[in-house]
Order: sequence, then C-alpha cells, then structure tokens
Amino acid sequence: MIYYLSRCNLGLLYYPQRLKIDLNQNAKVQVWLTTPPHRINGNDTVTIQRNPIECKDCFTISPKQLSFNIDNFQQRQILTIARIRDGFQTSFIPSFIGGGFDFVLPESYPIYIE
Repeated sequence: MIYYLSRCNLGLLYYPQRLKIDLNQNAKVQVWLTTPPHRINGNDTVTIQRNPIECKDCFTISPKQLSFNIDNFQQRQILTIARIRDGFQTSFIPSFIGGGFDFVLPESYPIYIE
C-alpha cells in the first residue's frame, strides 16, 4: 500500500495550463515535476511526449519530448507549441515512459489550447 501511495504523489505542473494560440503564432509552456521520478532498475528518468486529442495536425511541438530525473525534476523546461493550421480547441495529453510515471493517469495532466 505504501508503494501505491508513493506513485500517487508523482505529477506534472505547467505554466500556463490554458492558452490561446492564433494561426502562425506560438506559445511557450513551462513544464516541471511535483516530485522526483522513482529509480527503477537503476534508471530514474521519465520521458514525456505530448499527443493532441483534437485537431491532430493543427500544431507542432518543440521539443518532441522532455526528460526529467532526480537531479532536474524541479527545473522548468520549455515546451513551444505553434499553431500551423486553423482548427478547433484542443488539449494535449502527456504520455509517460519510465520513472514510475507509467502508473500516472495522463488524462489528469492536459494542456488546453483555444
């Protein structure tokens, strides 16, 4: 049970979490973790990628993935999102690889874009 509770503390923070991006414009989002990733099999790195839910070809994201570990989990990394096509409001849902984040519900950490 304690093992499960430690996984519940894993989380992701953004600033801002909601933004408006006009066509041919971009916006920067700061991303960091609430707690350090877990060390599993000697590896403490979590890699995070973003997947748009709606309007999958309306945006580009740079960099394609962010990586955090025990040493840099609180350092804010910058994600740049550019609108390249008009479309509907969308949200980006993360996909986590490693660091114990495999058990975190990605739907709990969206970025909303108008």
